Amino acid sequence: MKKRLLIALVVVLALAATSSVVWAQATLVVDDDGAQCPGPGYTTIQAAVNAASAGDTVFVCPGTYNEQVVIDKSLTLQGAGDTTIVQPSSAAMLTQYRAISWFGGTKQLAAIILADVPGGTVTVKNLKVDGGAVTALPSGANWVAGIFFRETGGTIDKVTVEDMTIGTTGTAVRGYGAYLYAVGASPVSVEVKNSLITNYDKNGINAQGASLTANIRNNTLIGRGPLDVGDEVQNGVLVFENAAATVMNNAISAKLYTPATWTATGILLLDVQAVTVRGNTVSNSQTGIAVATFAWAGPANDNHVVGNTVVDAEWGISLGVEPYYGYGQVNNNKVVNNTISRITGTGTTGIEVWLLDGYGGEALNNKIIANFISGYAKDIDDGGTATKVHANVTP
Repeated sequence: MKKRLLIALVVVLALAATSSVVWAQATLVVDDDGAQCPGPGYTTIQAAVNAASAGDTVFVCPGTYNEQVVIDKSLTLQGAGDTTIVQPSSAAMLTQYRAISWFGGTKQLAAIILADVPGGTVTVKNLKVDGGAVTALPSGANWVAGIFFRETGGTIDKVTVEDMTIGTTGTAVRGYGAYLYAVGASPVSVEVKNSLITNYDKNGINAQGASLTANIRNNTLIGRGPLDVGDEVQNGVLVFENAAATVMNNAISAKLYTPATWTATGILLLDVQAVTVRGNTVSNSQTGIAVATFAWAGPANDNHVVGNTVVDAEWGISLGVEPYYGYGQVNNNKVVNNTISRITGTGTTGIEVWLLDGYGGEALNNKIIANFISGYAKDIDDGGTATKVHANVTP
């Protein structure tokens, strides 16, 4: 027996001397007061993140954590559910922010949880992010998000993000639930699933950039509408600037802007191609689902809006050209097998294809097929060219 143990020890030491050994990943435990998890290694999340190695898990026990969390390596940040709350006590706690491009300019985006691991992977799951005490704009930042993945892949799962309103209304200060951003050389994929995002200022989830592939599924997003003039025009999910995405099986509600000079939208695809929007339920929103172009980052072509349910929208599904930056295209999109119902009052249009007057652009070869539309003054308003309209039910 001693001989066998000695041989085993020699083998282990020999393996340890080589660079090919993969050691077990560690779990670092955080508890703010040691009550729920006696003897934790850390009392703040940031201290554990700083001490972690790539691939480790930071497990955060129930408690309220007054901090900003900045993640700069691939790891998993896991809580115990909604009893693990990351809640900075003021805007002064959000000292770090990162630049994003914005229609030819730059914005500085701060976040309560900021993941900046270019080409890396971060998982955030089973916790709550609460922005209710961030009542002013952090110094140096333009906007604020609950969770911000910058040039970083990974997963956001079973997370609650609430009260990202920044304590004020108006368009100068924007609060987002989750912001996914990738425009760099390394493509990244981010999945946001099984999460609740509510009471945010501008948008629930933003997915931006040509290096990003987003899978947004099984989430609930609740806006603040109806909102009056001077407040934000909200969107539940915004996919834009050539991001690739699948938006599936989400429940989105309360996106209303009462002046109607702009339209709040449940799901907005802006300057993107080949995005799939499937199986979502959008209720009580000004526009349910929109595919549009500003002709900034490119056309809005070849997108699929399939099998969704839109309830009580003024405009159910919209395909539109609003080309402020050039010649716009909304071509070859499919709107198929959706149910669009106006229950309260009479809506304006069930499905529309349009071009903004006075601007160049085209809406060609779009398909509106096998949709159920009820409760609208106009079921289908086709302002495009060579649109295939077939087998729609309009009782």
